[in-house]
Amino acid sequence: MKKPRISKSPKHLFRISIILSLIVLFVVMVVCIYDHVVTNSNVAKKLHLDIWDWFALLVAAFSLLLTTMTWWSQDQTRENTTRLNTEDYRRILVSCYYNIVRNTINLYSLSKCLEGKYSRYYPSEEYLQKMKLYLFDASLIPSQNTPKDYYGNFQRIEELCRYFNYHIDATQKHLSSGFIDIDIKKRDMETLKKMHWLIASEILKTIDFICPNDMDKNIKMVRNKFIDNTKRFCSESDQQQETDKTSSFFNERGIIFLTKLFNTQQDYDTIINMLISAIESRLREFHDGDNSKIPLIPIR
Repeated sequence: MKKPRISKSPKHLFRISIILSLIVLFVVMVVCIYDHVVTNSNVAKKLHLDIWDWFALLVAAFSLLLTTMTWWSQDQTRENTTRLNTEDYRRILVSCYYNIVRNTINLYSLSKCLEGKYSRYYPSEEYLQKMKLYLFDASLIPSQNTPKDYYGNFQRIEELCRYFNYHIDATQKHLSSGFIDIDIKKRDMETLKKMHWLIASEILKTIDFICPNDMDKNIKMVRNKFIDNTKRFCSESDQQQETDKTSSFFNERGIIFLTKLFNTQQDYDTIINMLISAIESRLREFHDGDNSKIPLIPIR
């Protein structure tokens, strides 16, 4: 959202005054030259200016014109590189929830796929590595162009994503090992889910920090984004079904982040059912009879 141009009107008035002064100066020079060449009424002499004075005025006029054009160009460049405002940051952060929804479906579908198989199989490294989160790289935004209060929050999100990615690597090693206890592998998967929801909550907290006077709008934007992205991962037939499902994926009212977005039982159940539909749709993609499309590799 661009700032209103009215806030820069004094600069525009100053620019206009310089341009008008240049026009007046050029008109006077043209009149004097015309008088000297055509009418010869000695207007130039009446101004008590000799040829060197006119030459100096001409050089000064061109210098003033060039200076004005350079200043104008630099000011336009500054306007085009203006720091992002709060609305820009809010939209960037809200867009992160596409990755949050995608990872929710991938994590829960993988957990379901591994049930009863932890001692025999592990997922391919490629599949787990795709779940890594790179939502916000604070180093790409120069600190001088970001309000210092915002910068710390962005670094917090980046830090949590980095910890989550480290844990993905550790989980990959544990799942692929035949010497790690099954309970540890299950705990690793549960930890990934909890860290994932923590990042989702931290993003919402940062949005509220940036726009503290629009908390209702913040919740609405994130809620709509969450619903729209969840629908993307559901098949059309799943979206048309409105039957309640018993959850074998989520604990009853167990996800604090979702209770903030959907504060009534009905709304919460609706989004949970949508997520379950998306997870089941993903599981159907993973399995074709007895052949798994999620590469489950035998532990040797």
